[in-house]
Amino acid sequence: MRRRGPGLAAERTALAWVRTLTGLVGVSLLVFRAVLLHWPPPAAVLTIVVVGIHVVVACFFGDRRRRALRKPRPGAPNPALPVAVMAGSLITAALGGAILLR
Repeated sequence: MRRRGPGLAAERTALAWVRTLTGLVGVSLLVFRAVLLHWPPPAAVLTIVVVGIHVVVACFFGDRRRRALRKPRPGAPNPALPVAVMAGSLITAALGGAILLR
């Protein structure tokens, strides 16, 4: 059995980030549309701001990790990163659930 090159794990991680962030942006756009159609303006604006901040933060950390993976020896990821992304994802999911139940 051949051993894989050391760069493949970093490439798979980078592709996973791209796939995750693409899905996050797509779901966020659907949430924006539903919020604008069904919620009163103050709640809609607050929801859009919260989800928008989550998307920007996730993209920032994803880009930072992508740049770190390009180095010859990438360091360990920031332990706060998965927590921040998970918290934002849960907020986004809760907002989506609230919209669907309304």
